[in-house]
Amino acid sequence: MLTLHVWGPGFGLPSIDPHCLSAIAYLQLAVPRGEWQIIPSSNPHLSPSKTLPALQHSTVWSTGLPQILDYITQLYPSLAPDSLFCARERAQITAFTAYVQSRGGEVVDLSLYADEKNFTAVTRPGFASLLGWPECYYYPTVERRRARGRTAHLGVGLGGAGDGEGAGGMEVLGETPGERAVRAARAGGGAGGVEGEVGRTKREVQLSRVCADFLSPLARMVADSPGPFWFGAAPSSLDCWVLGYLALLLIPDMPQDWAKSAVQREPRLAAYVHDMRARLLEGVVLGRAERGDLPWLGGVLVDEVRGWVGGLWTRGDEEWRDDDPMLEERKRRAVLARRREWWKSLGFVLGGVAGMMGYVVWSGIVAIGGSGAEEGEEVVVEVEQEDGE
Repeated sequence: MLTLHVWGPGFGLPSIDPHCLSAIAYLQLAVPRGEWQIIPSSNPHLSPSKTLPALQHSTVWSTGLPQILDYITQLYPSLAPDSLFCARERAQITAFTAYVQSRGGEVVDLSLYADEKNFTAVTRPGFASLLGWPECYYYPTVERRRARGRTAHLGVGLGGAGDGEGAGGMEVLGETPGERAVRAARAGGGAGGVEGEVGRTKREVQLSRVCADFLSPLARMVADSPGPFWFGAAPSSLDCWVLGYLALLLIPDMPQDWAKSAVQREPRLAAYVHDMRARLLEGVVLGRAERGDLPWLGGVLVDEVRGWVGGLWTRGDEEWRDDDPMLEERKRRAVLARRREWWKSLGFVLGGVAGMMGYVVWSGIVAIGGSGAEEGEEVVVEVEQEDGE
């Protein structure tokens, strides 16, 4: 039995992650029914690489979508969809898979995470419904920080006024709250200003360009296909890859729906996504996450401590050793701000440990009692005797 651990459902899809959606779709194509199950554990700490999706086959783990597809192909070579195609078509599958993973990942990052309104209204609540405390607060923010790092080179600023971002989504070194508010208003935070309108128009142009660059080659290929799948009548692994990314752009209802609108401007491509979703994602039966599958707070805290100790403190000291006198005061404020953040993070870790221990005791995982209860009863007897006297 193959067990696929994925991020749980959300946005009207069986998973909120593009690779998990692609893995689910591939299972439908390449593995006989009854020989696999999908567990929405939403716990990356289960897998050796601490990522999802993760495929478990007895004691063997495969993590990462390419490795999962390769492992399934080795187990069921006669059912592998790509085995039906010639060398030229398989080369095209490899090339477009890399393209979708790279460019599609950027657009998904922008839509789900970098866009402040979409993240606040849809993405963060989606994760919160899958994760327990305190991961529901911690993990979405960490993912957003990673996504913004992956898309910083695109130069699209989508953060809110209080987000501490400069041009292109970068933090301004040592910036005070007042300076941040003034810059945000000039960059687009003020709803009625001319500069704000220019900022919004610039972002719309940038987003339109990024989406068009990604979607146009896909739309042309789908339009040239003689059948419902990428290569016509037979499905391929590329259909699964494309579905995973485009479903997260087209299906979720976002406050800022620029990604959905971009896909809908390519009618054939939008129809392809809806058809693939109906074929490969609808009616998927998700198993039940057992207690051992659920996220473990200890693993989250250990990972976070490593990051804080290795990064926050030393990064500020390195910047402080710069000898440029023009930036001395601003750098001093930046170092102090980062150290305050370090102490806040330490408080979060200690609070999380205390909460975890409290939960362990409350849930009965560790029992505290025995001799203490007997001692308590003896004390009561002595008190009663004293009252009687």
